[in-house]
Amino acid sequence: MSSGTRAALLAALALVVPATGASAGSGGFQTPSHNIACVMFDSHSAGAFVRCDSAHRDWALPHKPHSAGCKELDFEGDVEVTASGKGHFICAGDTILHQGAVLHYGHAKTVGRFTCSVTTKGVTCTNHRTHHGFFYSKESYRLF
Repeated sequence: MSSGTRAALLAALALVVPATGASAGSGGFQTPSHNIACVMFDSHSAGAFVRCDSAHRDWALPHKPHSAGCKELDFEGDVEVTASGKGHFICAGDTILHQGAVLHYGHAKTVGRFTCSVTTKGVTCTNHRTHHGFFYSKESYRLF
């Protein structure tokens, strides 16, 4: 699925995913600080990925990814982990900030193969089949 198609899908699904949760194949949440928001999908129709956006960060953006989607979309430091491969930065034409229910510190959300946990230090999302993912916070990030 291309970045542009994924961005359009996210925008459409953000309108139908309830703030309190989601269907078995999707979900969204935001941190108690409202600085980070994430969407999680693991279904045949939407694909398998977790994406997180941040409103504010204290770290410098890395170089813009060389993906096809980045030729036409904005690079704001959004991160993603998919069904295969390590966590990585993406370009997007939308935002998922301020959507979904608050996932409180010390709690986790699982959708299919993905689990995201929220602590006061940041958000960690992992594909438990590949053990790839990312840590994402206002102060730092780590892709694995």
